[in-house]
Amino acid sequence: MKFSKIASLILGIGLFAIAGVSLYIVYQDQTDEQDSLNQSLLAAEATLPTLISETNNLGNELVQLEDDLAQALDELDEVERKIPDSIESSDYGDLLFDLAQNLGLEVTSFTSSGPSGITEDGIRYEATYFTMEVEGKVDAILQYLTKIQVESEFWTATIEVVNIDIAEPAAGEEASANISLRILSYRGI
Repeated sequence: MKFSKIASLILGIGLFAIAGVSLYIVYQDQTDEQDSLNQSLLAAEATLPTLISETNNLGNELVQLEDDLAQALDELDEVERKIPDSIESSDYGDLLFDLAQNLGLEVTSFTSSGPSGITEDGIRYEATYFTMEVEGKVDAILQYLTKIQVESEFWTATIEVVNIDIAEPAAGEEASANISLRILSYRGI
């Protein structure tokens, strides 16, 4: 088949038009994509200072939290040093007897338990329980109880029960007291 010149010209113009439209469509797609990328770039550039600021703030907060953690660990070490590693009931018994004697009290009975493991607030301790009876003046008994609560030797002591019996109030306030005491030693977390 032979095409005439006009048919060839029309065919050539048609192919040229199709190629032009195709190039225009590709160009338009590229332009749309470039606009979309420019908008994304502008949005990223707008959020970049905020992200940098937040990163700096988080870095500062991290430094502060690390300082707080170091301080808390130092305080924990200090507290752990204050809590005895073990409780020798004879040592504490001697301290309790000496304290009573210095206040003019007589210890009429004294017992201590063997150490037993307990957990309080997620921390493991070894607890030793003491039960004792002292006799003497009421004010001396009260001083004795106060010293147990505030003396550094008894830093981990807790007075659990106290029963004071005043036999004859008119006769110089002589009394006796039954005391239950618990002393803790640190075992770990």
